[in-house]
Amino acid sequence: MAAYTAVVCTGLSAARALEEAAAWCRQAPEAEVHSLAWARVPGHRDDVFEYRVTLAVSFPDHETGEHVGDTHHARR
Repeated sequence: MAAYTAVVCTGLSAARALEEAAAWCRQAPEAEVHSLAWARVPGHRDDVFEYRVTLAVSFPDHETGEHVGDTHHARR
């Protein structure tokens, strides 16, 4: 069993929310993204929506340097 950290990135457009998620990943290069969730939620007015990208991430264990949980690896 692994505990992940949830990082929520928001924007007024889908593109902006994804840009925010990419910016966060650039600021935390040691983080391993395990999954993401996408949501469009009501904003501060009826005609406005907020877009959210929630990243489930882990960081390397301080003792072993390994990431916790499942990580998918593809072969070339």
